[in-house]
Amino acid sequence: HCDCKFIMADVSDPEIREAVEDVRDDNTDTDWVAFGYKGKSKVEIEVKAKGNTGHEGLMEICTPDALLYCLLRHVMGDQESRRVKFVSITFVGENVGGMARGRVGAHSGSVKMLFGQLNESFAADEPAECTLEIIEARLKIVGGADYDAGSNKTGYKSRGSTIKAKSLAAYQKAEKTGTVKAVVYETAPLPNTTPVDLSGRKTVAPPTEAKKNIKDNTVDTKKYEGTGSTYKGKGTVYEAKPATKKPPVSGRKPSISSEKPKPAEKPKPAAEKPQPKTEEITSPAAALDEPLSDDPEERARQRAERRRLRREESARQAKAEVEALRANLVTKKDEPLPEPEAEPE
Repeated sequence: HCDCKFIMADVSDPEIREAVEDVRDDNTDTDWVAFGYKGKSKVEIEVKAKGNTGHEGLMEICTPDALLYCLLRHVMGDQESRRVKFVSITFVGENVGGMARGRVGAHSGSVKMLFGQLNESFAADEPAECTLEIIEARLKIVGGADYDAGSNKTGYKSRGSTIKAKSLAAYQKAEKTGTVKAVVYETAPLPNTTPVDLSGRKTVAPPTEAKKNIKDNTVDTKKYEGTGSTYKGKGTVYEAKPATKKPPVSGRKPSISSEKPKPAEKPKPAAEKPQPKTEEITSPAAALDEPLSDDPEERARQRAERRRLRREESARQAKAEVEALRANLVTKKDEPLPEPEAEPE
């Protein structure tokens, strides 16, 4: 039975954040930092070391007695693509005790939260478990794109200009052997066709005329023989029909007067709408049969009056029924009771 209880790591030291920002900054040479416990404290974290010697320099402080939380900045790729990767390494040496190992699981999360975005994380007991080859292989897997197919390991030489020149030469050669010739513009009219668009809208003829040109899905070319336009060398000349004058609307031409027009009269104010006169209700039946008024307020009053009369009529009928029932009971009470029949001997 163990009464021990682990608490979160103390990462309040401002130097921790400064060291992490130094590694993640593109303008500095620092590419790794290692954090550990301060003195004999079991929760307080401090900066143990940092440097710009890459993975090799970080592995120098990963001894069998070390317990470190490390952040490594590593650049991968080739001339085609250079990508910066950030790796977290939780290193617990072989000689670290069991109680200290138990604290790693509870404290590593607090430290990694300060590292920011990571491409991969490692947990190792010895340097052989986090070599540079192992780290790069894992980063290639999680990275997805890998532009290095093995041809760039011994050097790289761009051939972009050569590829561009070959592509241009192949295009020009294909263009010379093509079937596309110079554009020829049609200058004469097409007398045996009637232009219409696909939706049937009018262009030079209405849709009804366009349909007349087709017989059994074949264009009727004989209909327009001799009626097309003629070309005389100076543009297209169409045979125009003589203009017809429209008949006048009336036989008399409008006379032009020199008198000045009279100013328009101001509109007279509209007379007030007379309120509908309502007659006094003389009987419930007359009120119920009375037609409703067109005025909204009067119509609302009539409906309210009808509801009131209906309630009064219902109350009157109920009262009459109660009186009739009471009279019937009094009459039956005054009648003598029938004599009982004699039992047979």
